[in-house]
This record gives sequence, structure tokens and C-alpha cells, in this order.
Amino acid sequence: MYAGDPDFYDQLYGFLQYDEAARKLIGFLERWHPAAGTLLDVGCGTGRHLELVRDHIRVEGLDINPALLEIARGRLGDGVALHQADMTNFHLDRSYDVVTCLFGSISFVVDQAGMRSAVAAMARHLAPGGLLCVEPWLSPEQYWRNHIKLNVSERPDRKIAWMYVGREDGGVVTNEIHFLVGEPGGVRHSVEIQRHGLFRLDDYEAAFTAADLTPIARDPEGLFGYGLLIARKDA
Repeated sequence: MYAGDPDFYDQLYGFLQYDEAARKLIGFLERWHPAAGTLLDVGCGTGRHLELVRDHIRVEGLDINPALLEIARGRLGDGVALHQADMTNFHLDRSYDVVTCLFGSISFVVDQAGMRSAVAAMARHLAPGGLLCVEPWLSPEQYWRNHIKLNVSERPDRKIAWMYVGREDGGVVTNEIHFLVGEPGGVRHSVEIQRHGLFRLDDYEAAFTAADLTPIARDPEGLFGYGLLIARKDA
């Protein structure tokens, strides 16, 4: 992901207020599961969320991308376990008080079957009374069809412009992302295809119910403006 250079990720999303997002997440956990002692972040990427909440709860991470996990290891050190696996079918030999899937990572499963499989896998790793916290991406009604998107990120040693036109077909978005990367050695161009699924609130709730979870809360703002869905595994 990110045109073969995982270091792009932190630069491209460096504008996000991760500190504030972590504060909000800790607040949700204190409200809904104050006794929680362990957390697994599914789709953890480069580990920014884990870095900011690990002083409040013991954390582990999971991601399918080994290059992003390598950055996370450098950020978090040897004290945080990181697992390389697909969120739709992972099997770890333990359970957690909280499982999170944040920043729209759930959309990468693309379709309803993948989303249900991911929710089921996460639910299997919850301890009784545990919480599943999912930060959704866009719903079909929210998606900006045929919108021309341009992002620019600048550092003294590297400037990145990335552009795409979102295309949606049958609830699946395909973004052909063009990157222009300027560095002291010159400017290079690369292309990456990303696909995302568009899911409605009732799609998530049906997946929670099928995985024997009870939806207990929905915050419309969430961590980054996309909302947060919280479900509990019965004790």
C-alpha cells in the first residue's frame, strides 16, 4: 500500500490529530469498559494509535502489510506484540478486553461477506464482556461519486501530491491513485489501485448480531468524523 513506500503513510496522514483521537478513544473505553486491561488494534498500520494509548491499556496490533508493521515495530519497540494477518480470518491464541478497527480500515474488506468475516474474527478474540469498536468509512449515501480528489503533503526533504477520481460500482469503490513524489534526486510517478466497500449502519449491526455481539453505542463523530460503533460480547 502507498505506492510501494510504507513511509508515505505517516507523511500523508501527518495532518490528523492522533492525540485528540486517542483521548477520545480512551474516554469511550473508560465509559463503556472501565475494567478493560488489554486491547488489540486490527488494521493497526504504523501503530500511531497504539503508541498513544499504550500508557492506559496493554496493547497489541494486527495488520496484513508487513512493511507497515515494520514501521510500527520501530515506533513501539519489542514490548508490543504485532501480528501479520488478514483481518477476515485471523486466529491468535488469546482473547482481549477490547478489539478496535479504526480509521475506516474495515472498508478494505471490500464486500459484505468480507465485512462479516472480519467482524466474526474480531468477535472471536473478545473476552466475555469485551468491546468491539469499529470506526466505519463512508456509507453509500455519503460517498462522493466521481469526485476529483487532490492531496498535497510537504516536508523539507520530500513533497507528495496524490490525485484520484473515485469510481463506485455496486457498493465497491475503486480509486486509481496517482502519486507524484519530489525528492532531492528528482520527481517520480507511480500508480496504486485501492478498493473499498461502502457499508450502511444496518450492515454493521447485522454483522455484530451474527457474531453474537450486542450493539451498545454509536457516536456520530467518533475519532476522525466518521463515527464509532461499539458492540459488546455477552458475559
